[in-house]
Amino acid sequence: MGIANGDIIQEVNNRKIRTVDDVMGLLNTIKSGSSLSLGIKRREKTEMLNYQFQ
Repeated sequence: MGIANGDIIQEVNNRKIRTVDDVMGLLNTIKSGSSLSLGIKRREKTEMLNYQFQ
């Protein structure tokens, strides 16, 4: 399962997220073949989601 409505992104690639600009800056660095790890809060639980971009 991927990102769902109501999920709160707390970190991307082990970097804490405080603002939308933090997320946008990191997303602009993603290249083909790279991986992305998201730390999210979902229904009071912390989860890690991992993605591989092709």
